Amino acid sequence: MNKNFSPEFIEARKKDLLKIKKRVEDEISHISDCSLKKDEECQAKFPNYGDKEEDNATEVGVYEDYTSLETSLNKLFKEVNTALEKIENGNYGKCNNCSKLIAKKRLEAFPAAPLCIDCERKEEKK
Repeated sequence: MNKNFSPEFIEARKKDLLKIKKRVEDEISHISDCSLKKDEECQAKFPNYGDKEEDNATEVGVYEDYTSLETSLNKLFKEVNTALEKIENGNYGKCNNCSKLIAKKRLEAFPAAPLCIDCERKEEKK
């Protein structure tokens, strides 16, 4: 177990991560035909509203929305799984870039956070 955080803190974050994972799985099932696996990325399904020109335009718009959403959901799914693996390995809460501890408040707000706030800011500037 990670010595930097209490067992209660780790268990609470694990519960949070499992809830997020379930929500992501539910959301992706609405826009895709795949079931998320650990390393699998889902692709949005193309809706079929009919053969009229306005139906086709609507389909393209909805598909673009689905595609954007599935990109975000796939990324979040990977981050959640990585965080759960870190809990199991006793490395939860360490920044992927600098290996410093991620602030407890940050982990409470976003339990799958892969980076400390300093590294996150550096990434945003790129």
